[in-house]
Amino acid sequence: MLSELLSAADWSLPPMEMEFSIPYSALLDEVARLAAELSSPIPPHTAPEWDEAHRKAILLYLKCPGIVNVMLNYKICVEHDLPLHPTVYYELKEARKYRIDHGLPAIDTANRLYRQSILVALSALDLSPDSVWRIESFKAELPRELLSFVYTGIRDSYTWRGACLAACQVCRSSPLLRSIFHVQAV
Repeated sequence: MLSELLSAADWSLPPMEMEFSIPYSALLDEVARLAAELSSPIPPHTAPEWDEAHRKAILLYLKCPGIVNVMLNYKICVEHDLPLHPTVYYELKEARKYRIDHGLPAIDTANRLYRQSILVALSALDLSPDSVWRIESFKAELPRELLSFVYTGIRDSYTWRGACLAACQVCRSSPLLRSIFHVQAV
């Protein structure tokens, strides 16, 4: 269903909705809401509800990467002794300057949550019946400080064109890529 809605998107021009900033907690809530709302049958192209479903599909598609990106930032900070800050993305070369030892349990947690964030985002994009439950369970496991981290989406033509659903589906259905990234075919 999501692929049908996204197939009508204009992949030559990035949408204005691509430009946003949102706290991680609100991002997770919004993705859960959008996934739940899009899980009902798709309206016909001629129905007035189709435009709204199309808009929600684009929003879901734009916001799901934030689930993984925030966790990747967290994982990098914990693994490389960087500070945890809700709005600052540190460069790895700054690690020598800070040297904050987060400890092995924090590193293990960051890696587990990062892997889990990928599964959560995929379940939302797949509109899995359990995606809302997965998001809520994931959110409940997060360290409190992560809930206020801010994810910022930037309106970028190259990223938008690279995210073209048809190209992504070809990549995701490739046996070689599936074996490398351990994903299931679309």
